[in-house]
Amino acid sequence: MCLLQGESKFLYLFGAGASFGSELPSQHRPPLGPGLAAALIETCDTWQSVSQEQKSQLCDNFESGMRNLQQTRPELESRLQREMALYMLQFAPTPQSLYRKL
Repeated sequence: MCLLQGESKFLYLFGAGASFGSELPSQHRPPLGPGLAAALIETCDTWQSVSQEQKSQLCDNFESGMRNLQQTRPELESRLQREMALYMLQFAPTPQSLYRKL
């Protein structure tokens, strides 16, 4: 583990599922499973490039669809992950977020 001076010794990784109940219902939250797949397919070039069958699988079961993409299209994995990370940048915990209580 490489730490920069003054940085925390802990790293928390949260996905859309972990954040689902952490905000007030009126807050802009990341979509879950099928909604996440649909949003990524709608807004990200690499996600749009996968086959219709893979898109359907992602929308039916995101984790299973990702596993299938890793097995059948490994050359896309890093681009898919980068685009997903960029998509997630639009979401941030608010002062009312339960994350603040960690």
